[in-house]
Amino acid sequence: YFTENDNVGDRDKRHVGVYVGACAADYEHHVACHSANAFTATGNLKSFVPGKVSHYFGWTGPSMTFDTACSASAVAIHTACQNLLCGE
Repeated sequence: YFTENDNVGDRDKRHVGVYVGACAADYEHHVACHSANAFTATGNLKSFVPGKVSHYFGWTGPSMTFDTACSASAVAIHTACQNLLCGE
């Protein structure tokens, strides 16, 4: 979304943060019956999601996952807003 609808002008377009609210582990439980391989952790753990997104797009800002059950997305949005206000 950011790369298509940005209004940042001359700011560094690579310094973008990724804030993810995640609590469900349905897919993780689904693949648990398969034997582990080199991609089991990086492909299934929630903590790897924002880092993989940042790496894919070449973004260099903060990358965080919040697992606070039902409030995960609200906490992610709140933290992103706080970081923007603080200039991070």
